Amino acid sequence: MDIVFQALGILFGYIGCYSIKKRNILISYVISTAFSMLMFWSVKQYAAILPVLTTGIRYFVFIFKDKYKTKMPFYFCLLLHLIAMILSVKTLIDLIPSILVIAGCFVYWYFDDLKLKIGTLAINIPWIIYYIYSKLYLTTLNVTIQTILIGIACFKLKKSKKIIS
Repeated sequence: MDIVFQALGILFGYIGCYSIKKRNILISYVISTAFSMLMFWSVKQYAAILPVLTTGIRYFVFIFKDKYKTKMPFYFCLLLHLIAMILSVKTLIDLIPSILVIAGCFVYWYFDDLKLKIGTLAINIPWIIYYIYSKLYLTTLNVTIQTILIGIACFKLKKSKKIIS
């Protein structure tokens, strides 16, 4: 069953990779996150479920970032990630998902479209290591491919911004 969840998470992850608008990226990632939680549950990697759940909540909250006049949603999501870390970390390797979702909180709140893709690129590399540890080889392959595609998207976005300027 984890293969089905991985495949659906992959599909929506790719949709997010190819999206240009930040809002569409976040919507795709909300859906992908739901399947990631199911995937971790199916392989009994429970320490990753709570940080991933808070990531899905963060993606959803950040979809509406432009409507907020305050940083309270950012602080709320950051606090949510810290609580998830406290509740879910039992071993040193369990810190990886929590640290990555906290770093992602800053990336998705503060970065524009190009920097968002570069930040996502940097965050994906430790996720690859965690997926190998979790024996989620299809997801490892997926994140590796997504990381390459995000790198290509960064190059194209950077190149198109230079042409426009």
